[in-house]
Amino acid sequence: RNKATDLQKIYVKNNRGQMVPLMTMINLEQTVGAASITRFNQYRSVQFSGQPSPGHSSGEAMEAMANVATSVLPKDMGYDWSGTSLQERESSGQTGFVVGLALLFVYLFLVALYESWSIPVAVLLIAPVAALGALIFQMMLGQSFDLYSQVGMITLIGVAAKQSILIVEFARDLHENGLGIEEAAIEAARIRFRAIMMTALAFVFGVLPMVFATGAGANSRISVGSTVFGGMTAAATIGTVLTPVFYVLVQSLVEKSMKNKKENIQ
Repeated sequence: RNKATDLQKIYVKNNRGQMVPLMTMINLEQTVGAASITRFNQYRSVQFSGQPSPGHSSGEAMEAMANVATSVLPKDMGYDWSGTSLQERESSGQTGFVVGLALLFVYLFLVALYESWSIPVAVLLIAPVAALGALIFQMMLGQSFDLYSQVGMITLIGVAAKQSILIVEFARDLHENGLGIEEAAIEAARIRFRAIMMTALAFVFGVLPMVFATGAGANSRISVGSTVFGGMTAAATIGTVLTPVFYVLVQSLVEKSMKNKKENIQ
């Protein structure tokens, strides 16, 4: 079949069962065709790719492409996602579950550390403060909460909790040694303030180059960097002040609950 004339050597059966040359039944016509045909799920396909404009997430871009495809494509044609777009589509809506799972694991680790079910709550209350700071900073930069921002948010939970541990651990020890709850929280915040600010500022300045990243892959670095930078800035400023308050509230509720149990037993 290297040449068109080679088709004369091919025989097929006619309606009478006789073998006849294929060329007696067809006409050859030379046309121009595609060098290769792309198929997806056994269907002929054409691949389209794009990226979101600044200030919009990949999910919004995919939704816009889906709307265009629905309104433009003929009825006998459809569209589907592949690669990372397909994975993002399948994993959409799981942000709350993933963040909640991260908080649960951090809480369980803290329970093992403090041997208490209540004290870790005072540590984790800094997480909403850090998350709010991250979201506000992203809005200021016009960034969207994409997959990379979610990774930064999970990282932020652990880093912010580490900062809160420095205060709660000292406050707990001081309270067990005889100081009142308020006095222990204030003293712990005073003692650990310099260490907290040193570690927080070192981390913030360490991720600062990611916020101003350029070149290939800059958008992903900016998403992660802006999330962590904004969250840690809020945790280092507002969180440092609120963590002693969280400890006082939680510890007061715990001791009040234990006192009521003892009175009920008596």
